[in-house]
Amino acid sequence: MLTIRLDPEIEKRLRALGKKNRRTKTFYARVVIIEHPEDMEAVYLAEERPATLAGTLSMKEMRNALGLQVCFFILLSPFCSHSPCT
Repeated sequence: MLTIRLDPEIEKRLRALGKKNRRTKTFYARVVIIEHPEDMEAVYLAEERPATLAGTLSMKEMRNALGLQVCFFILLSPFCSHSPCT
């Protein structure tokens, strides 16, 4: 069981959305909590990042740090001439 206090404006918006779609406020809160925890985690991880790591990374460094094998430019456009995977 979880009880949360919502800003009145947010509660009003959820109530209107629920009325329109025949859902409860709880339904929408649950969807956000269950389906989007990575968004919340990303914010907290970014805030915890030590200042000593401040700066920029190249695309290749970022892919290596995240353990990614595929260039996302290839996924975005088959006509991409960018070659960050080399």
